Amino acid sequence: KVPEIIQQNKLVPIIQAHINTSHYPYWQWSPCLSCKWWRPPRCHHCKLCGGCILKRDHHCFFARNCIGLKNLRYFLVFLFYTCVACAFTVFHGVNFLLQFYWADMSYLDLVPMLSFLRSILGSNTTLAQVGVMVIMGYGLLALSLLSFMHFIDACFSLVVGKTGFELENNIDVKDPRSVTKKLQSVFGPHWQYAFILPTPYFLSPAIEDPYNWSYLIPPKKKNPVIQLVDP
Repeated sequence: KVPEIIQQNKLVPIIQAHINTSHYPYWQWSPCLSCKWWRPPRCHHCKLCGGCILKRDHHCFFARNCIGLKNLRYFLVFLFYTCVACAFTVFHGVNFLLQFYWADMSYLDLVPMLSFLRSILGSNTTLAQVGVMVIMGYGLLALSLLSFMHFIDACFSLVVGKTGFELENNIDVKDPRSVTKKLQSVFGPHWQYAFILPTPYFLSPAIEDPYNWSYLIPPKKKNPVIQLVDP
């Protein structure tokens, strides 16, 4: 329920001394002790960004920003094309290694730094280049694995209708909307073109209710609570 003071568009700053409890129900508007304002459900304060983020999913250190209501679409597109680029690079990198260097290599050269040692001992001068490619290859594989894991997690979060915060804290959220409606809640009405031509939020706003969440089904169990001072 939206507090009456917010319904009247009178966002009076919160005085911390007037708050008698340290926990509020998750599906209720709650005060933010850092911003001194009311915040709707699923909105959380980020200490790194210095503000409250609507439908906050998590803080992305690669993007140096919080992922929330208005930029989740860009995060998903970024992860998708990162996975595509990693797969493309791994495929052509392995093909290049097999075609030009595999004849002078052994399986031991796939061990990091071992090809450098063999090159110093005079086994083959090209092994130094192989060593560089092997180290870069392991780094690329690590980036590929990380990207695919984050992309799968983000897609799973979208399909089930939960944020990363809710999944991490096991908060029971049921979103009865279809997958198409959930895609529109992130990418807007023209979600079909999201991965081909990402549109700015103001041109294709998300079909979402970030203040009341009237379509969500609250948990039947005890309503979860959140701390006013977010971790």
